[in-house]
Amino acid sequence: MKYEEFIEEVQKRAHLASKDEAKRATKAALETLAECISKDVRFDAAAQLPRGLALYKSQKRLFR
Repeated sequence: MKYEEFIEEVQKRAHLASKDEAKRATKAALETLAECISKDVRFDAAAQLPRGLALYKSQKRLFR
């Protein structure tokens, strides 16, 4: 799945009004998830994300 498709799916499933809201929701969900799982699992999960979400992979806060 590509980044835009992912964001559109988030927008649709969460019944959000805009793609910007879907992007913010995605970021918040990834940040929350990252706090709850181990480093190894974070890297494995990040590898499964669409390329457009790569910026989240590089953030120390998410994937330390």
